Amino acid sequence: MPADLARFTGRESCLDELDAGLSASTVVITSIAGTAGVGKTALAVHWAHRVRDKFPDGQLYLNLRGYDDAPATTPAEALTQLLRGLGVEPDQVPREVDEQASTYRSILSTRRVLILLDNAASEDQVRPLLPGTPGCAVIVTSRNDLRGLTALDDARRVELDLLTADEAHALITRVLGAARADTEPEAVADLAALCGYLPLAIRIAAANLACRPHDRIADAVADLAQGNRLAQLSISGDRRAAVTAAFELSLKSLPDEASLLFQRLGLLPRTDFTAHTASVLMGVDDVRPLISLLESASLIEPHTRGRFRVHDLLHLYARELVTSDEDAGQAGLRLLDHYLHTTDAALDVLAPEMYRLCRDGTSALSFGSKEAALSWLDAEGEAVAICALRAEPPRYRWELADSLRRMWYLRQQFDRWHETASAGLLAAEQENDLRGQASMHLSLGTMHCELDGRQGIGHLETAFALYEEADDRAGQFHCLNNLSVVHLTLGRTQEAIGLLPTPCRWSTTTSGCQPSCTSTSGWRPRRPAGSPSRSRTTSRRGNCCGRPVAASRTRWWSSLWPSCTWCWAIRCGRVSTRSGARGWPRSPARTRGGTCCSRSRRRSTATPGALSVL
Repeated sequence: MPADLARFTGRESCLDELDAGLSASTVVITSIAGTAGVGKTALAVHWAHRVRDKFPDGQLYLNLRGYDDAPATTPAEALTQLLRGLGVEPDQVPREVDEQASTYRSILSTRRVLILLDNAASEDQVRPLLPGTPGCAVIVTSRNDLRGLTALDDARRVELDLLTADEAHALITRVLGAARADTEPEAVADLAALCGYLPLAIRIAAANLACRPHDRIADAVADLAQGNRLAQLSISGDRRAAVTAAFELSLKSLPDEASLLFQRLGLLPRTDFTAHTASVLMGVDDVRPLISLLESASLIEPHTRGRFRVHDLLHLYARELVTSDEDAGQAGLRLLDHYLHTTDAALDVLAPEMYRLCRDGTSALSFGSKEAALSWLDAEGEAVAICALRAEPPRYRWELADSLRRMWYLRQQFDRWHETASAGLLAAEQENDLRGQASMHLSLGTMHCELDGRQGIGHLETAFALYEEADDRAGQFHCLNNLSVVHLTLGRTQEAIGLLPTPCRWSTTTSGCQPSCTSTSGWRPRRPAGSPSRSRTTSRRGNCCGRPVAASRTRWWSSLWPSCTWCWAIRCGRVSTRSGARGWPRSPARTRGGTCCSRSRRRSTATPGALSVL
């Protein structure tokens, strides 16, 4: 048996679980599974030394080299070594595997022996090495989860997870010494986090620090955070003491397609994903068999229902590998299109009245309910936001930011809203894209409608001018709507009335791409103050109450409003005929509904009388 680690730390629950198996009246078979570097062998060896007194006839250790540079140990080679360890002379070892296994089981039938089979590749490699009678115990470690042993051989499964924050802190303290670690507790915590709480990475980082006693831990943390983290998590001259070397051995055993999927996980903005996202990366319909291979090899793990997760350091490793994939660019574009169109689809369900740019393409996912749309946004919204900040080509930054505008509005997440919209605006300006710039100014102006209306006026007026130059009528309408919201919020009732359209009726549209004109009589609203007029404005009386309203000759606005601004403003309590403008609550639902000038109207899900931003 290899020597125990003097600095073995934590794992109390796993040790207790291993102890509990000794009470069984049958052959005790325990499989310890986990990702590369998580400490499977260290746990097995530590426990073997801890219970050695319970096995008076000895302990046997065998490295099966399942994940190793050398070829894996065959069952015949393994049985030969085990028989010689049990005292069988070399010339007495049978040549056939079946005879070797029979002799092996016969010898163990009268003994109490602990057998540690380390680094196994598969169930078929392990089964010939299992005893047949009670009294013995077998511990098997593997990066493969060996679930076949659980199904057919009644093996107990111990899943080894990452260290807890306290266990990681204790391990670093044991390597560096309490005096040094206690002077920089926050740096120790940061070091553990940058190592992903992976024992191998923590031991390497701490060992490198131990050899530099005059360096501050905080300086090492800064180097890890800013530099090539994987390259620094290695010890020069010792290939085994490198995180990437451990990861590489896991990939060697995989089929090419599974290895390619792992590499493309490096394109993901976050470490968790669904099978559908993986299929987008691969450009195929079904990747479940490949996901099962990665899961069995402990390269990914189930996260929540329907979602999987890859460890932080493995994600960095995949990101390095994917640079050699010639088709990585196309896979990345498929991922961005998936995020863009699925975000659109989810928010078209949740906020169909709010405007977004029209786009080519549709989502492969559909949402039959608001709950389903919310669930997808809860899981993927942050990944989409990350892409909106750094996506290439740049057009995806403003496209994604435009799609996310509605989510930020619904959730009132103003910091993230400002961050994504500002990044999108910068990208649109660099690409000189008018509609991209307009949509980002509209987004920033809409955000300020919810915060400080005065700051939003400039963005909305700029957006209006850009939409007009791009001949985007729907964009112009939504800019004017939001400008009217700002003016009314500030108590500028007359300015708001001058901006809004006149006698017209509401027509709901899907996804807010383009208003549909269902009336042939209507007039354009007055342009924002300071904007030059392109047509002479005339005066006309509204068809709901006869009040004079400003109007122009353009007709496309006629489908957008149910009555003149003055009437629904009074009805909704926004204007007092005696005292002028009144304030209102800052709520998306600002109206009680009802009639306007004694004319009945149906209240839609996007009632303009609510005067919420669009």
